[in-house]
Amino acid sequence: TTYSVEDEFADLVKGTQEFLYPRLNTIEIQIIREYFVELRDGLNLKHSNKMVHNDLYSSHLLWDTNKKLLNIIDFSDRGFDDPAHDFAELWDYGDEFVDKVYSMYVGEKDDMFLYRSKLYSKRIPLYVMKGALDGYPVTFDYGYKMFLERFRRRIGATKVSFRRGLDSESSSE
Repeated sequence: TTYSVEDEFADLVKGTQEFLYPRLNTIEIQIIREYFVELRDGLNLKHSNKMVHNDLYSSHLLWDTNKKLLNIIDFSDRGFDDPAHDFAELWDYGDEFVDKVYSMYVGEKDDMFLYRSKLYSKRIPLYVMKGALDGYPVTFDYGYKMFLERFRRRIGATKVSFRRGLDSESSSE
């Protein structure tokens, strides 16, 4: 069977509602609900699917200082999908970095490419928090801190204090 974008979205929503909502406050839940509306709409934006790495982040990027060459490793999550997925983790390095990489990107681009990649980047903390609850070697706190960072504009608009130190039972970050 084929796992569709709609299936992945439905699983993300269901898992978040079932496992994360009980650990979050009402404002955090509302922020995530608003994000899901935006993500659903973003998933419906037209784009061309291409071969993508699907897990492109610092641990999979190896810089050869002698040759000034970037090497990418671990293509185990590769797939045929929106190339904006491969930019999702790059936002951790800042807007300027993403803009520079995008300017050098030779693949097909469209006006909503970077917008979609930023939307995709906001899914990651939800996956990390749920993964911690499922026993993956990350902590809920790590995912929660990522959530606060990636949703800071929305969180900042709420003018509330968010909890810290949610997880003491998981292993490492």
